[in-house]
This record gives sequence, C-alpha cells and structure tokens, in this order.
Amino acid sequence: MRLVEVKIFNLENEYFVYIEKLKFNNNVKVVEQEYYQSFNMINEVQYYLTNILNTPEFRKNKIFINYISNDVLIETINNNLNTKINVKKELNVYYPNYHLEYSLLSGEIKLNTKNKKVVCALVKHDIMNKIKSLVSFVGKKEVYFGIDILMLQCYINKNLFLFNKKYVLLLQKNNKFYRIYQILNSKIINYLVLNEDNIEFNKIYNSIIKSIDNKIDEVIFEGNYMEYHSLVEKLFNVNVILTEYMENVKYLDERKLKYGKNKI
Repeated sequence: MRLVEVKIFNLENEYFVYIEKLKFNNNVKVVEQEYYQSFNMINEVQYYLTNILNTPEFRKNKIFINYISNDVLIETINNNLNTKINVKKELNVYYPNYHLEYSLLSGEIKLNTKNKKVVCALVKHDIMNKIKSLVSFVGKKEVYFGIDILMLQCYINKNLFLFNKKYVLLLQKNNKFYRIYQILNSKIINYLVLNEDNIEFNKIYNSIIKSIDNKIDEVIFEGNYMEYHSLVEKLFNVNVILTEYMENVKYLDERKLKYGKNKI
C-alpha cells in the first residue's frame, strides 16, 4: 500500500508542513520521500502543497491531510440506538450556539447492536475555510482530510482494550513538535501541541513531565530512541513504552487515518 500523508501543524498562525510518501510492506513502513517546511502565512502553505503534491509521482497516490492544532474542541457522546439521542442538541448543551462560530466534524463507532459512540470535533469556521482552501490547491479530484484529535479518539473507541480502565499519557514527537494527550478511561481529557522553538517550551514541557506520577498507568512515546531513553530515566517509577514495541499502536498516525473519511 502507498499513500501520501501531509501533516499540517498550526500554532498561533505559524504553520509547519510535513509531507511523507509512504509505502507499507508486511507491516513495515518505508518513507520513500519526505519534505518539511515552516511558514508564516497560509498562502505560502498553499503554494508549497501545490508545487509538491500536484506532480505525477504524488497525484497517483491517495493523499491525506492531517490537521494538528490546539484550537479544536472535542467531545464524545454515548448514543443508545433505542433512544436515539440528538447529537447536535446534546452538543449544544455543552457549547450553546456552537454553530455560530464552529463547524462540526464527527466520527461514529458502533460498540454493539444497541450502543455507539459519536466523537464530535468543533473547528472554527475560518480554520475549516483554510483547510478547504488548502485542499483546493492540491489539484487532485479527491483529497482526504482529518482532524488529528478526532481521529485519535475514534481510534481509541475502536481499540478500547488498549486504553479502557487506564490513565495513559501519549507523547508523539514529529520534528520539533510534541503532541501530548491525556487519556482517562478511553477518553481524551486534555490535548496540547507544543513547538520546541517557543520560548516557553522548556517551562511547559518540564512541568508536564514533573506532574507525571504513579497514578498514570502508562506513558506511550513515539519518537526517536534517545529521547525515549531520556524519558525512561526521568520517569523511573512509571511504565514508559516506545510505540515501536507495541504492535497495535505501531505507526499510530497511519492507523488513525482510516477514521478520517471526509473528502473535499
């Protein structure tokens, strides 16, 4: 299988684009090509994507854009199929008149014949417009996109045996970006994206590491081995696992992609 994954990090309107052309053989991921670049303006991102993705070698593969940012609100709503809860009305209780400011994206996981979980992501209208604009510049008929935190919660709901009745901290490191998720009883309760270039990074990151104690069942880390080893030394009283050693979580970003089924 081949695919092109585009990760777009957006922190305070500073953008980082990471493009990977991936090939999977017998559950082994091979990065055939990769590009990355930082930008200060959305139109620069648009032209960058156009120049790289609108080429024959990329256009023939499925293209998936993963939007990663701190400005997405996430809720999980349990829905009994017999009572048929109106998800939009339920969401409006938590966020009154959310539709005035936010667009709603959702994912649905059936737990059994009577129950399902609906994961709702609220994305500001201007951000959705930016995503649509980005996709239109790719020049391909169908481009798939997903919101990172929405796809992760859908993945968790489908793989409850990995997270149920646990308190898990998941750290993902891509280039200079950390994604930090707190997951309690299979629900994301906190989510933070950090940039190492931020002057407050060390203060924030170290405070997070210091707050980790034996109440957390597992710390799952995705990144290079040296950083994993450093984390193990700092958290000697906590179980720290590298994603490479977990078959079900290995290549987590790519495992999340099947839950991002929206097309523009």
